[in-house]
Amino acid sequence: MISHIHSDDALLTLFASGDQEAFTVLYERYYRQVLYFARRYTNETDAQDITADAFAQLWHKRAQFANIKAIPTFLFITARNRCYDLIRHNKVKSKHESELIAHIDDAEDKDIFYMEVRMELLRLLRKEIDKLPEKMREILLLSFQEGLKPAQIAARLNISVKTVSNQKLSALKILKLAFNKNPLELMLLVLMQYLF
Repeated sequence: MISHIHSDDALLTLFASGDQEAFTVLYERYYRQVLYFARRYTNETDAQDITADAFAQLWHKRAQFANIKAIPTFLFITARNRCYDLIRHNKVKSKHESELIAHIDDAEDKDIFYMEVRMELLRLLRKEIDKLPEKMREILLLSFQEGLKPAQIAARLNISVKTVSNQKLSALKILKLAFNKNPLELMLLVLMQYLF
């Protein structure tokens, strides 16, 4: 995360003013989730295009968001609408098209609600991750956000694989203690390996 952005309010203010680094933070925070969402309805190439378009639309409307929680909602709705348009435009086989559209119509509210809840839990988790010591935080983010293996992290940071494993384990223990009073956040922590 960009070092000078210390809160969601500051992030939103900077983004609304056209700050490129603030946009980068939002892009890194939400890209994977929006792409995953689009993949449910389209192929990989189209999902990437739809996700890129959603972020382009976000940039154009950057001054219109009242709070940070409105941003993922906007991204998911924009991606869903692009998926819907693409299915219509491609004129796929009649039966398949109607099935896909019905699926989007049936699932849209539930899916967007699920993604919003997931993003809120991830936001809470990220707040706790930001409190970790720098090296520990870096290792954890490389592992879960970038999906790097311990050997890849070790090579990138010029440290041993054992150090990577120990730091990651210590980080997870610290986070479990932090989330001990909140079962939902603790559950998210336990499921982190499946969410990234």
